[in-house]
Amino acid sequence: KGFKVVFRTLSTQHGLWLEIMLTNISRGSSEQYLRHWYSLSQTAASLQSINGKSIGTDLSSFITEDHRDDFIAAVKKRMEYLGRMPSIITDDLIVNYTWFCGRVRKLLSEDLVEKVGNS
Repeated sequence: KGFKVVFRTLSTQHGLWLEIMLTNISRGSSEQYLRHWYSLSQTAASLQSINGKSIGTDLSSFITEDHRDDFIAAVKKRMEYLGRMPSIITDDLIVNYTWFCGRVRKLLSEDLVEKVGNS
């Protein structure tokens, strides 16, 4: 109660850059760690605000390949922010991000061509 979270959908480019980040940390890490890290990084990249407070730089302006390093640096800062939170809250944020993505996917699946503007 009284906990308001705002997410945004990830662009394809941002999703790819998160995968690059995952590849860079994968050596010597367990599969469970990597799954949790990737879920948390997706949440960090899509999370806009908690209770009206931004958690970092707006990632929407990072859209071309020459923005990749800035995007990665900004996501790392957001991961630091989430890393200071209790794990029970970040676990709930991951679940809510997953539900958010499911709702977006369902809305888009009804008429993808019209809603995405590819008509």
